[in-house]
Amino acid sequence: LYRVPGSTKPNTTQSKRVHPEYNNLPHDNDMALLHLSSPVTFTNYIRPVCLAAEGSTFNSDT
Repeated sequence: LYRVPGSTKPNTTQSKRVHPEYNNLPHDNDMALLHLSSPVTFTNYIRPVCLAAEGSTFNSDT
């Protein structure tokens, strides 16, 4: 990740839920949901993430 000057906006996290099977090495299940304290305005730099459909499979080397 990197920062583009003028593209960051401060916000605080109200709560977080980390995947129950998260493993720091090799980063298996590195996913969390964040409940932010205030709404986010989407920009060219702040966008929603797309989640895979249930049952999707992926190569292990991606």
